[in-house]
Amino acid sequence: MQQIKNHINLRFLTDAYQPEEILGREEQIKEIRKVFENFERMGSATNKLIQGFTGSGKTSTINYILLKQKNVIFTSGSLFKTSQMILNSIAGTNYRNKTLVLQRLIKSLKSNPQPLIIDEIHKVKDYHELLQDLNTLFREAYFPIIIVT
Repeated sequence: MQQIKNHINLRFLTDAYQPEEILGREEQIKEIRKVFENFERMGSATNKLIQGFTGSGKTSTINYILLKQKNVIFTSGSLFKTSQMILNSIAGTNYRNKTLVLQRLIKSLKSNPQPLIIDEIHKVKDYHELLQDLNTLFREAYFPIIIVT
């Protein structure tokens, strides 16, 4: 006799769960994908702000898109709490001097432009300073920035 085990998958109750499909976000997915498509086809650097209530599916939607998207820089304010830490995470450095990080990022993004996504930017303590730094990077290297909050 074959024994049947009842197996309940509780993975979907965790923060890290990523659904295979995103329901009810077709228009938002289309808009975000358009940012990538315009950049790949025409070099157009369109920026996008995605905001909503906690648990509304912003991060899940971005992660869903990133599964199929290549050549994107992604970082999160929930992991890196200051503008310096965010910039270092983007650059892959650990500099203490912000000017050095910005110079490296500008050089890197000019030679290999990539869209940048910063999730949970509202958790960065000095996010106003980070926005100024992103403005500097955008003006110098001209690449899309998607901010999620």
